[in-house]
Amino acid sequence: MKKNSDKNNESIRLNDSSDEFNLSVNENIDNIMDINNINDDNDDDIMDCCENEELEKKIDSTNMDVSDSFYNLEFNELYYDNDIEVEHMEEMENDISNRTLREKLHEWAINNIFTLKNSVISELLVILREEGHSELPKTAETLLRTKQCAFDAKVMKSGRGNNGVYTYFDIEKALNKMIASSEFEDNEEETVNILVNVDGVPLYKNSSQQFWPILIQIIDNNYTCTPGVVALYWGDSKPSSVDEFMDDFIEEARKLREGFQCNDHNYSFNILGFTCDTPARAYLKCCKGHGGFYACERCEVKGKTIKGRRNYIEMNCKLRTKTSFIEKTQAEHHQPNIVSPLTKLPNFDPVKQVFLESMHLLYQGVMKMIISMFIEPGNNNKLSKNNRNDLKVELSRMSAGIPVEFERKTFDLDNFGYWKATQFRFFAGYIAPFIFKKYVSIEKYQHLMLFLVSTRILNSKPLVEKYHAFAREYLRLFFELTPHVYGPGTQVMNFHNLIHVTDDVLEMKAPLSTFSAFPFENCLGKIKKLIRSSKNPLAQVTRRLHEIQELNNSLVTRNILKNQCLRITTREWKISQNDYEESSQIKLGNLVIKNKEPDNIVMLESGKFFEITNIYLDTGSMLVAGTIMRLSLRNKLFTILGQYWIPMLSQH
Repeated sequence: MKKNSDKNNESIRLNDSSDEFNLSVNENIDNIMDINNINDDNDDDIMDCCENEELEKKIDSTNMDVSDSFYNLEFNELYYDNDIEVEHMEEMENDISNRTLREKLHEWAINNIFTLKNSVISELLVILREEGHSELPKTAETLLRTKQCAFDAKVMKSGRGNNGVYTYFDIEKALNKMIASSEFEDNEEETVNILVNVDGVPLYKNSSQQFWPILIQIIDNNYTCTPGVVALYWGDSKPSSVDEFMDDFIEEARKLREGFQCNDHNYSFNILGFTCDTPARAYLKCCKGHGGFYACERCEVKGKTIKGRRNYIEMNCKLRTKTSFIEKTQAEHHQPNIVSPLTKLPNFDPVKQVFLESMHLLYQGVMKMIISMFIEPGNNNKLSKNNRNDLKVELSRMSAGIPVEFERKTFDLDNFGYWKATQFRFFAGYIAPFIFKKYVSIEKYQHLMLFLVSTRILNSKPLVEKYHAFAREYLRLFFELTPHVYGPGTQVMNFHNLIHVTDDVLEMKAPLSTFSAFPFENCLGKIKKLIRSSKNPLAQVTRRLHEIQELNNSLVTRNILKNQCLRITTREWKISQNDYEESSQIKLGNLVIKNKEPDNIVMLESGKFFEITNIYLDTGSMLVAGTIMRLSLRNKLFTILGQYWIPMLSQH
């Protein structure tokens, strides 16, 4: 262990490592970006974006306001997988001694609701009653209060003309559940801002049966909020009439503009926007889908068919506005004889507030298509067989170095079509910037970096506030050069939408990660897991949701950590067992720090990296011991956004 006599104690920067993701920016826009060389004379190698005079002229001409008030909300930025939950150290421990056996069983059953059938719970209750616990109910339905569940369902036609079933749960009830069962009721904000998601989820393999729920999520700078279900449709396709499907939601949303009350506290209600994939947006807005000639939701570009694909080449077409949308000034963009129900929402802009959702656009859209052009057969951009094999080996080796916060650690290129959105996001954010440099041409690599740099900027709060204008210009250049790099027929809708996606950041005054569909996709997966048989899945899910609500588990958790004393030392000294207890890991909010690779490297406030070898705990304080890492120029991949390469010692 190396000693540091100048400074033995520093505080750890406990923010997401993705905030330090670092990609350098080119000083010459004509050459796209020069990110291949690091200045040997400057160990920090920080290239100031503001020195890019040519790009500055382009940005100045857009007259964007980059004022100190750019952010009216400080959103919690996490770049981790949404399908895992990391334990919070600061959570209050339940006073188990004061809880009855019935209460413990109730919580146990709900915590395992995705795997436990009611028949199994009932069998356990019978056994416990035989062992003397006569105070327990005989059935799971009584324990979970299932019989108290009552809901109204009505028949609603599907797009195929068959009968489906729809039930509405109520926005205000969902908000009261979120607020009343959490610390949110202590929030000083008087406005509850929500995001809305509408999407379809297939229920079974080899079946057309599907759910179409309406989900809402509270967006607040101090809280992380789990989405809630306010309506649910079950049928063999989406509902035939979007007006009928959205009518209850629209009507209640209009009433809630007058405010609502929860726990004697008055709140106002505001819909920030809808975050949906492209087909769902077209359904809600009653406009042409992504294959139409006039399908762009933001401008009046006319598509062209090139190599069997609809391409949207023009970049400076007239922009759509709320007025032009409502008045249908470009009739070809709209479905005939129908008006979007979103136009009935007060103070709502169906153009700006229906977002170009980043999960489907950036990751499952553009990133997936780029990988396909490098990997799939029959493509002129395909990598050689040797390069593909080498790439697979590197990806396999890298999996061991991925921290615990990321659940999906494998990247099988042969089956990339089955990757989850979180895998594409991780690949774009952490792997693609340096792994492709070895295997693709300089032209393709520099072109790819335009997309990756912009994606990282637009998903990072500190970066997007400073560099959102650069991201806009980089994405425009990426789109413009795409047919020159990959060939004609590649300027499809997902690529075209890149020139508009920065507008969503400016509208929300927040990074794209704040209003992505990741939390909603996670919620859809959980809804599907509540189905236990093929008989009447809507009734099953409705009962399970009622059972979960009866437990009063919080759907809102506070982001702000309680003060924790965390000290580090580089000294080689022995800790008295009476003073500290040695531990293998500590958890701080969403961060897990361990004393073993790959979860033992942290960045200090000084910008140095610290390798943790020992962790010691005491009442109210924590101490980590280790050594300052000496990084060479080889370790500094890209510096202005903070990405570094640190080899695992176990692999050397």
